[in-house]
Amino acid sequence: NTDLAEGKSDQIVIGTAKNVAQPNTIRIAHDPTLADGKDVTTAQLKYEGKETVKGDDGVKYRCLKFTYAEWNKNKKKYKEFGRLYATDDANHVPERIDMTLNFGVAKAYLTHTKGLRNNTTSKIK
Repeated sequence: NTDLAEGKSDQIVIGTAKNVAQPNTIRIAHDPTLADGKDVTTAQLKYEGKETVKGDDGVKYRCLKFTYAEWNKNKKKYKEFGRLYATDDANHVPERIDMTLNFGVAKAYLTHTKGLRNNTTSKIK
């Protein structure tokens, strides 16, 4: 979107109603684009709902699940590159990140936090 280069900002649209074309999808404008150094890529950030995730400390957390995908010009479809699991509380701390690689999936876990502004209410006992 060339409007960003001209200082204009795009809107974030969160579709949760049944009359929205893609419910539970977070779209930045209609064709969000990212510059990755070599090319300009169309991407998609999608809210996938809530999921229970076991942290590196063995504790289970209620998390919001997001997927990140980029448009593949050759295959004419989006390819998922990663998933982000953020705690479903006022902190929204990224508990786990899954990155899709050519040979599998790499997972990054949060090991500890300190000085959070709010209580962690997403822990499942």
